[in-house]
Amino acid sequence: MRFDSEVVLVGTGVAPLVAAARLTAAGRRVVVLNPEADFFLEDSELPLEPRSSWEKIGWSQPEKALEFLRPDYPGAIELWPKPQRSEGAGRDWSDRAAPHVRARSRIWLSSPGWDSRVERDDFFIQALDHGHKPQALDAEAALARFPGTSPRSGGGDASAWHGVQLPRLVDIDLNRYRHGLLEFLKERLGEEGLRCGVSPMELFPEGLRFHQNGKSRTVRVSDRLVVFWTPRLGPWIAAQAKRLEAKLPQPLGVRLWEQWILRSRQKLDPSVVGVLGNLCVWGEVEGAPESEGTELLSVLRPADELAQGTLGAGLASSASIRDLSRFCSEFLCWDGFSVRAYRPRWVMEWAGDSPPWVNLPQPGHGFEVVAGADGALLSVVERARRVAGRILE
Repeated sequence: MRFDSEVVLVGTGVAPLVAAARLTAAGRRVVVLNPEADFFLEDSELPLEPRSSWEKIGWSQPEKALEFLRPDYPGAIELWPKPQRSEGAGRDWSDRAAPHVRARSRIWLSSPGWDSRVERDDFFIQALDHGHKPQALDAEAALARFPGTSPRSGGGDASAWHGVQLPRLVDIDLNRYRHGLLEFLKERLGEEGLRCGVSPMELFPEGLRFHQNGKSRTVRVSDRLVVFWTPRLGPWIAAQAKRLEAKLPQPLGVRLWEQWILRSRQKLDPSVVGVLGNLCVWGEVEGAPESEGTELLSVLRPADELAQGTLGAGLASSASIRDLSRFCSEFLCWDGFSVRAYRPRWVMEWAGDSPPWVNLPQPGHGFEVVAGADGALLSVVERARRVAGRILE
């Protein structure tokens, strides 16, 4: 079966969906192809920017992030209400089922015993230089506000701890955002325009051949084919570059981010994200924050080394378990912990601030490979919007 399209987008996750939403709104005929069985099976997006890189778009203020996300989303996106608003206080109408831009304080804790990468004085000055309003916290205040801590937290002498707080930094309601976008495009593009499980894929001068559900299919491309480079698509992209005798830039490697979701015995304040060494910690919640808090604690940690070559299975290592156990027992002072969910996320890392964008010499139509389609959600959306804008120029 053959069908035609001006633009074919190949990829997993949010990036091809954002680009498709913008292109279809401009009247372009678009087909989105995903070699994975499910659109978010790779799960390579993060709800926030875990690194302290000031230039990342993830450091934008919540109102700016909301303004940035709304044009390409087919529905309401809400902003978390400010914490000081009392429950039941009057506010404008809002859709509580919509994805939310969350405005949370972020607290960095440092102590000699926890291998902290943040020096408080340097960090404080950098935050001021980039237009933020940092606040130095004493040990008791910092430990009391850190998500999940008990009154005994701190692993010994509390005076050894130092904290810096940045108010109202951004993270995004990831699951609601990407599933809302997917459902809209399913209705807009239909089964022929939005396909999962397309494998193997084969380029030819007029377009792309693939198999789906045991049937051979062909899509003819009149303008260009764009492939969003994420770890799962790396081997296929490398094979096409070899066939076309083209040279690809090489990433530094692939980083495994592990997101552990733990169940707490007490209610947690979801309005704060804590950073301790290489751990990023927050109360897990979707939608608007509930007044009684949440019982789920997310702990995000990077694997110690960048992976080279093929990806691993994503299983937790003994080092991961040791780090998590130490965090819960020595810092949070929990007697034990239970794991509600474990989500491995593979993210490519590149040298410099801007991931590459490569034109490959495919006869008959344009063939572009775009990196930077994984990682913090706001950065992924920004990359996909640039792709769509370039196509529309």
